[in-house]
Amino acid sequence: MFAGDPRKRIDLIRFAAWLNQNRGILTVCHLMIGDLEELAPRLEQQTREDGDFLDAEGVTAFAESEVVPDFETGVLAVCQANGIAGLTSNTLMLGWSDKPERRLAAMRIVRGASCLGLSTILCRITSRRWSPSLRRIDVWWGGLQNNGDMLLLFAHLVSLNPGWSGIRIAVKSVTSSTLTYEQTERNLKELLQRSRINAEAIVFHRPEEGTIQDLIHRESRDADLVFLGLKEVERGEEEAYAERLERMVGDLPTVILVSAAGPFAGLLLGTGSDDRQTPEAEDEDDGGTAPAVADKR
Repeated sequence: MFAGDPRKRIDLIRFAAWLNQNRGILTVCHLMIGDLEELAPRLEQQTREDGDFLDAEGVTAFAESEVVPDFETGVLAVCQANGIAGLTSNTLMLGWSDKPERRLAAMRIVRGASCLGLSTILCRITSRRWSPSLRRIDVWWGGLQNNGDMLLLFAHLVSLNPGWSGIRIAVKSVTSSTLTYEQTERNLKELLQRSRINAEAIVFHRPEEGTIQDLIHRESRDADLVFLGLKEVERGEEEAYAERLERMVGDLPTVILVSAAGPFAGLLLGTGSDDRQTPEAEDEDDGGTAPAVADKR
């Protein structure tokens, strides 16, 4: 979890802890960007202060501080070196930045992390606070990038936390015909039954007017948390994709964008690849996160 100054990103850190559910190891890394000789004397004290802060906030995590020349190469370098007693990290998490250049770097980090077999989570937390009467988590299921099962698993892990107890999970997808509508609905219901995750499957017809992005905004604007998939973009496409994602998260509530990678991508819920369905093509206007025909993987 790359949080910058942990004191300014405690909501982001709490989300990382909710997704971890005390079933793994969470490291909160404070990147100090600049000259090593100048910043190295501060490393030990910074790590100690960050660790004390996490303890005071009740977050179970290791604090780590690193001096790096720049954000992008620093994140990927730390990810390659991170580990303890033979265990290495399999997922990295970043906040969704309001700075275009940092969002562009995040797109390149997603691609680099995938090369390393690491899944990536980008979390955009809004100023809208969660009320005691939490209602719904929306998971938009696509099927094109093998992200769906990780989205659903993370939604389930969040729902296990006491503060989210009793919240409803809605798994939503979009199809373009009556035939694929019935197939998608059936596949999603079978997936939820096999995974034993308590969630509701909701399928929408592709809108004749407007975009899938408009549909997602309309159907998820009153949710408390929205999960969407990320695609791995080709070189040269990062800026356009980051701009589409910025429009996608738009006026939605807190959004978690997920790119699954590594040996378990698409296989986290224990479904086999022999029952995979053929997905629709991505929508150019939806930032690559548009749901398609449900893919059981």
